[in-house]
Amino acid sequence: MTPTYDADNNNGLDALDGAWQSTKAADMDNLPDGIYTVTVLKCYMGTTRDTGKPTLRWEFSVLLPMHLRNRRLFRTSVISQEGLPYLKRDLAMLGINLARISDLPFHCQEALAKCLEVKVRTKDDRQNVYFNKLVANEPSGIADAAPGEMPF
Repeated sequence: MTPTYDADNNNGLDALDGAWQSTKAADMDNLPDGIYTVTVLKCYMGTTRDTGKPTLRWEFSVLLPMHLRNRRLFRTSVISQEGLPYLKRDLAMLGINLARISDLPFHCQEALAKCLEVKVRTKDDRQNVYFNKLVANEPSGIADAAPGEMPF
């Protein structure tokens, strides 16, 4: 059922109209450099815009540290012969062992919901995400925490 909008009841939002006009939209800042525990939300194949080279695209959700929980982190890896050893290492870390690289599109879903420790490093305005290790389970207490128990 789709919620309907009641024009006579704006839930008090009209009290914020003045602040809304003078409020600047928040920047879409990158995460600070550091170590994060993340879960894989998406893993899929793509191509580069300019050259059409194959890419492996990742979307992660931050689990730890808690004050950055649910922030999104993205990684795009261009698949090339030079990068195959690193791709093979990262996939093996996730338990994805391929006989042929051409089978990769059929195995991307195996990465979903896996928890990883990653390192984020920024160089020349480019943010890089490196896989450190697989985390066996979601860190204790996070999955069961009620929204009111979150520190934000």
